[in-house]
Amino acid sequence: MSDPVFAYGHDGYRDGVFPAIVDIVSGWDSGIAGLRSPLTQYSSGDVVTLDGTEGRHAVTVTRIAVGDSLVLVDGRGYWAACTVRETPSKSQLVARVEECGHTALPTPPVTVVQALPKSDRSELAVDLACQAGADAIVPWSASRSIARWKGKEKKAAMKWVDAAIASSKQSRRARFPRIGHVSSTEDVVTAISHVTKSGGLVIVLEESESVSLTALSDEVGQASQMMVIVGPEGGIAPDEHDAFVMAGARSVVLGPEVLRTATAASVALGALGVLTRRWSRG
Repeated sequence: MSDPVFAYGHDGYRDGVFPAIVDIVSGWDSGIAGLRSPLTQYSSGDVVTLDGTEGRHAVTVTRIAVGDSLVLVDGRGYWAACTVRETPSKSQLVARVEECGHTALPTPPVTVVQALPKSDRSELAVDLACQAGADAIVPWSASRSIARWKGKEKKAAMKWVDAAIASSKQSRRARFPRIGHVSSTEDVVTAISHVTKSGGLVIVLEESESVSLTALSDEVGQASQMMVIVGPEGGIAPDEHDAFVMAGARSVVLGPEVLRTATAASVALGALGVLTRRWSRG
């Protein structure tokens, strides 16, 4: 999927309602895979019109022209590779569908629990995690988080959604990562129990830990799903760290360098891509 990507029929988060972390880890495609995608109505040879905000971006910003190729995605894995036939206006293009397909959820799927970073690094953390392949990104209001979303949860979460969609299109993803409702430490503890009971593995990134992620390579390779917990700038508070470990999470260090909260998830996802089948194309 090397051609430019544009969202088609992506309905986002209606009324600003975001899924709880436990709902994400309890049923990855529940309520999603069964929905009919606007893209499933098309097959090779059909004509599709892209308009609205995405159409304007394609024609006026990206300057897509007649004869160019592009890919339409719905954010749930369905995609259609197309060739532009005409651009009737500055916000509309008409294209012929050349090929359609569906990108399956990677195995194992990975949820990133990201402690709220400082405002200037918040969307960067989402962008990098998305580029690295996160399947869900859940904001966590850790005790040491400097940023606070109280009273502005929907507005702040929508910024994460916008960052995730933009990053997904830039990195040629047919699946957009799900953005969860801001979680408390208690919410994360409950989710850890669900993940481990389902045969999944939860890792907490801790710079002072002596156990490396590679030491868990066998467990990582057999996990049904994974959760990666990233702390805030000041690190995870001892009581929160202990609560996560008691719930079943494994505390690990990624490497000798101390990573910033905005980059830690992307590095962890890269390691998991090597240790699991996530990067397998077979």
